[in-house]
Amino acid sequence: MDVLFAGTMFESNIYATFMKIPVIMPKSGYPSSVVPIILAVYVASKIEKFWKRVIPDVIKNFLVPTLTLMLAAPLTFVVVGPLANSVAAVIGYLTQAAYHASPVLEGAIVGAFWQVLVIFGLHWGLIPVYIMNLNTQGFDSFMQPYFAASFAQTAVVAAVMLKTKDKNLKSLCIPAAISGIFGVTEPAIYGISLPKKKPFIISCVAASIGGAIIGAGNVKKYMSGALGIFGFPAFINPANNDTSSIPWVTAGVVVAALIAFAACFIIYRDEEAKK
Repeated sequence: MDVLFAGTMFESNIYATFMKIPVIMPKSGYPSSVVPIILAVYVASKIEKFWKRVIPDVIKNFLVPTLTLMLAAPLTFVVVGPLANSVAAVIGYLTQAAYHASPVLEGAIVGAFWQVLVIFGLHWGLIPVYIMNLNTQGFDSFMQPYFAASFAQTAVVAAVMLKTKDKNLKSLCIPAAISGIFGVTEPAIYGISLPKKKPFIISCVAASIGGAIIGAGNVKKYMSGALGIFGFPAFINPANNDTSSIPWVTAGVVVAALIAFAACFIIYRDEEAKK
């Protein structure tokens, strides 16, 4: 397996070639990414419009989708995907630079934007640094401010659940809040906070504050473990049972959750029914 741009932040493995052009993609592919998919659909839409203009109506229904896929698929793997990976690499590099400048600043940035990065699949620019730190140092402090984000997200959903008078929305909030406690926030994000906009923004701000606290404590995570409340044991050093990171990560989580809940409870209002 060849390596492209070795020694730079754009270093990537080449897993295959298409017409002698290297195909650069994450080892796991693109199942957790949104940006490559959005860009691929945009490119495909432009290709489809072109074919609709030049292909006769008699054979348009068959040839337009076929030719669109024939062009869009290789472009996705050769151009669109690597472009998205480069954006993720730049984000990872800038975050590392912020960490070296100030762990508190880096904690605030990671906490604020973690959920946004996850939505677009750009968090993969930070994951390699996290794994490398675990393998070389036995712990990671770089990415841990993200831990406050899921609790802030759960808190805003809990606030919406208590504040709303919409029975359907309330019924959605209950399972979303329960899954969020255990670190699975997709139902909360896509089902409630992101469509409502303000709760999502509040959760990002609260996670930024919690992330800054976690960064200030130089919190260390010693293993890749579970999420949510089950993630706390991963902050205990298994070599000597050192629990010095637990108070800091707990403080960051509690502060983020309290700020998110209070702010959302005060600000949130049900939307008026459209006539």
